[in-house]
Amino acid sequence: RFIVTGGMGGDVRVWDIRKRDMVSHLKEHSMAITGLALFEDDVHLVSCSRDKSFLCWELRTERRIASHIQRMGGE
Repeated sequence: RFIVTGGMGGDVRVWDIRKRDMVSHLKEHSMAITGLALFEDDVHLVSCSRDKSFLCWELRTERRIASHIQRMGGE
């Protein structure tokens, strides 16, 4: 039912396929989005970014429910 897109500026957008409308705009990453995973429940989302973080979202409330930031190493 949803498509999720990520931008170079770190924005994540959730689109309702049926309505052809953006339903969420999430802005917590500071660099480009490198990966997105929408759970089958259409409620939870994980986003990854070049800022070396991944965030887990609850889409009903548009709140971050978990996060991890890579402090050393990696790219």
